Amino acid sequence: MAVELSPDWEARFLLWLQTALGETGSRLLGVFSIFGEPAFIFFVFSLLYFGYRKETAIRAGTVVLMSLLWNPMIKNAVRRLRPYMVHPEIVCYKPAAAGNIYDPEVQGYSFPSGHATVVSSLGGAVSRLFRKKWIWILSAAVTVLTALSRMAVGVHYPTDVVFGIVLGIVSVIAVNFLEARIRDRRVLFLILALTTVPGFFYCTSEDFFSCAGLLYGFFLGSLYEERIVRFGDLRSPVKILVRVLLGAVLVIGISQGLKALFSLLPGELPGKGIMRTIRYFLAAFAMTGLYPLCFRRLRLEDTDIEAET
Repeated sequence: MAVELSPDWEARFLLWLQTALGETGSRLLGVFSIFGEPAFIFFVFSLLYFGYRKETAIRAGTVVLMSLLWNPMIKNAVRRLRPYMVHPEIVCYKPAAAGNIYDPEVQGYSFPSGHATVVSSLGGAVSRLFRKKWIWILSAAVTVLTALSRMAVGVHYPTDVVFGIVLGIVSVIAVNFLEARIRDRRVLFLILALTTVPGFFYCTSEDFFSCAGLLYGFFLGSLYEERIVRFGDLRSPVKILVRVLLGAVLVIGISQGLKALFSLLPGELPGKGIMRTIRYFLAAFAMTGLYPLCFRRLRLEDTDIEAET
């Protein structure tokens, strides 16, 4: 059963913020939510994985996907409703998902903020791996703007975004701690995957099943690529962009095609939740493991660059 756990000051703060900004200001600030959207995360990951630093992408992707999965596990345990679902005076300017905006299984629960979690985990992971001051500063700024945007559009309380940021940082620390002690990536991935299994016994929101499929597909796909494919990094911006665009078309095609197919199947959660996990698993595995098999045939391998120079 969903619950409401917000002190009065949080609702008053959100109402003050939306009143001060007005509808136009709230919607404009809400634009910064894009930094926590799947499309943006996919773009950043693809640039690294298909382009400049595949190894960096795998390490950062592991952190981000773990934080994305731990987030709905906490959400489904706490089951805190979103602010606008409880306080009619708070306006929802940007629903978390398409569909019924008052259905928490569609929109996801409020605590903690998924956007704040993924932005802080991505920023922390990339900043740690690149170790450049300007990346740290940019990551911090983007995290703060994203957190403010989620409150401005009425979908999160202050404590949601604060704990989301904390969860992102904890994810960076936890994954890096295990990476430093477990050299075999297969064992590391297995241990991390096992931490998510309990969610299948109590989670009901769609975001958990989506993220589970992405995580498992990414783990197996990257291991398959490392063992079988072994594609190289690129220096050509044009070829990197082509890799990214083709990868996006592939993922969208597989995901939407399977969605249409699975929508014909009867049953409610958890049955449909498992179908959702399978759908996202296949899309993630195809992108990270199978799609790179085409690079040489499409002349998108690093050897082409070496031959041209």
